[in-house]
Amino acid sequence: MVTITDFEVGKFKLAFNEQTANDLQACIDRNVPTIMAELFGVELLALYEAGISNNEPIYTLLRDEFIIQDNCLLISKGIKDMLMGFIWCEFQREIYTTPTTTGNVKVKNQNSTDISFPTMMYQINWLASLKSYESIQALCQERYDDYPTFKGIKKYPILAL
Repeated sequence: MVTITDFEVGKFKLAFNEQTANDLQACIDRNVPTIMAELFGVELLALYEAGISNNEPIYTLLRDEFIIQDNCLLISKGIKDMLMGFIWCEFQREIYTTPTTTGNVKVKNQNSTDISFPTMMYQINWLASLKSYESIQALCQERYDDYPTFKGIKKYPILAL
């Protein structure tokens, strides 16, 4: 669903090399299953994965971008965009500091100094992903007949990094 190459261009572009590519893949592998389980709940996630493989419209609706106004206005950039935003944020947070035996230290290179942590972009990307996350969950709740096994967990804005 999300791969390292997705982060080579676009709004979630990341600078990475061979070593950090492994770190990015580990971040993807670690976070995507959790985010998806929190988004739908375990039962609906299993149905979603089966439904997507069969191209069922009630599941492709959740996967793709949508703007729907039933009881309220719901806007989602799609699950892939949502996941990329959350992964971008998690990866930025992970590479900004390195855990050591004496605590977390800021990454620094002999020949260069890192730029300030992109706090504003972090919050913008997190909130944009959160908006899609919340819209997908609201759609599942509004259309209970289509998604009766929905048991997603609410995600909250990041208050501190």
